Amino acid sequence: MKEEIIKKIVQQKKLKKSKGWCRPCTSIS
Repeated sequence: MKEEIIKKIVQQKKLKKSKGWCRPCTSIS
């Protein structure tokens, strides 16, 4: 279960980075 959640978070971060949301992504993490 934890691994699946981690994978989803990683995918969301990759999508945000590809869309140009690097700054909010880094501020959240």
